[in-house]
Amino acid sequence: MAAREHPRLPHVGDEVLLSCDALVEVASANPGMPPTWRYLAAGSRGKLLGWRERPNEQRAVVDVAGEDRRLVVFIRQAAVAPAQS
Repeated sequence: MAAREHPRLPHVGDEVLLSCDALVEVASANPGMPPTWRYLAAGSRGKLLGWRERPNEQRAVVDVAGEDRRLVVFIRQAAVAPAQS
């Protein structure tokens, strides 16, 4: 089911919270380069930029908060939840 069709999933622009520790793929400014991975701890926050949908997987595209430089990552759908204000 697509993210936009699932009412409990966060919507683009929402603040999100990582619900568990995760190894996430860092978005690259240079397409075609090998993927880079980074560890994010449960409780990390960010803003949902969109969804990357591919056959057999769906990932949240998140701009991680609290970093010195902008960090955009792909996180599996089940690991993100709407952040409570």
